[in-house]
Amino acid sequence: MRQAVIDRILIDKLNATAVQQALQRDFLLKLSTGFVYDCLEYAIRKVDGADFRDQLLREFSGTLCVDEIHLGHRVVLLASDPISDNPIAIALVSSNDAAHMRRFLLNLKSHGFSPETVISDRSPLYPKTIAEVWPEAKHQLCVFHVISDITALVLDAAREVRRELKPKRIKEGKGRPSQRTQARVQKLKEQKAQADKLFRRRHLMVTKKSNLQADDRSIDVE
Repeated sequence: MRQAVIDRILIDKLNATAVQQALQRDFLLKLSTGFVYDCLEYAIRKVDGADFRDQLLREFSGTLCVDEIHLGHRVVLLASDPISDNPIAIALVSSNDAAHMRRFLLNLKSHGFSPETVISDRSPLYPKTIAEVWPEAKHQLCVFHVISDITALVLDAAREVRRELKPKRIKEGKGRPSQRTQARVQKLKEQKAQADKLFRRRHLMVTKKSNLQADDRSIDVE
């Protein structure tokens, strides 16, 4: 049960309330918030052994990933080595602020970790603190977060194009329309269809080519 709690926090990145709801749904267990935090403390003690740290130092690639998970009343700070695929450290703190992050990184430094590259998200906590603790280290943004930001911008642009293309209304008028009116209405209908087609297929703009189906590759939105 401890491992089930830890997996939902570290892998699924659920907060304490969501973990309780998931385990009640999946296993019909009602867990207290204190038990959820006790499971994290148990995981931290397992990672905090001297022998385990010595092994991590021997296998350390020089690249360190730092992240945080918000649980509600507490925050989990995480450090891992993405090259050797090792967990480096975990800490349960009361708030996600510069003081706690600095102490977390200084503890890593005191244990002998001196990364060449530190990878993080866009949190404002990282640049100054990383530069203070490891002034020689390069700070790199997480590729996942960069791609997520780019994806969001592309989809926002698609919505904006749709708003510009799609006519607010198509008024055909009464009686027998003239050829000019018919041509205008037909053009607006085609424009509306084009805008709707773009919006329905917007996910293709942010899909890897290798993941596109044959039918998707043939889509041509002018």
